[in-house]
Amino acid sequence: MLFNRLFILALSVAIVIAVAGSSEPALSSEAATHEQNLAMLKEIEADLAKKPDDVTYQLQHAAILGLLHRDEEAVAEANKLLLRNPKLRDAYLVRADGEANLKRYDDAVVSLDMVFRLSAPTPKLLLSKAKYLSNAKRYPEAIETVNRVIELEPSNVRAYGRRAYCYRCLFGPCDKALKDMEKVVLLDPSDAKAKSLLADLKKELMVKTSGSAR
Repeated sequence: MLFNRLFILALSVAIVIAVAGSSEPALSSEAATHEQNLAMLKEIEADLAKKPDDVTYQLQHAAILGLLHRDEEAVAEANKLLLRNPKLRDAYLVRADGEANLKRYDDAVVSLDMVFRLSAPTPKLLLSKAKYLSNAKRYPEAIETVNRVIELEPSNVRAYGRRAYCYRCLFGPCDKALKDMEKVVLLDPSDAKAKSLLADLKKELMVKTSGSAR
């Protein structure tokens, strides 16, 4: 029981940490299987039946709904919590994750900005915001956000990958995107996908350069 309580509390804080620059879910599938999540949901619902007004149990319930991909319900429960507790930081995290999964990226950005009003933004959460911004095609804002990540963590591989993606979306094949992809490969030489993207980008730049020289 105690392990599950602590585990779910950790999830409620970590749930929004999507890996920017990839399609990975907010939490690794290794964290808990679908069956384990269902079992925890039943346990939390049993607790809520005894203490329906307990905010911690309510938050845990919203978080586990998110892990079960019941995003509409997770967002709705987070909103109910925030009506009564507008400074409940973790409820904004749960809501942001659900909104992003529902492809409501502008809403997810708003939710994360509320988190940042309540606590200092971490590099991981800033990367999540950059991902949502780029998914919403707000590339200049995404780049500004990634720049903040790089200031805090100059060796953050995913930050350079996200910024390269934004530069490419804005300008097509360009030197800025190339430099960032080179940085990704330099920081993580084992990333075969990044190496392939870098090679493709170099080819596109060569074609672009030769075309403009004619």
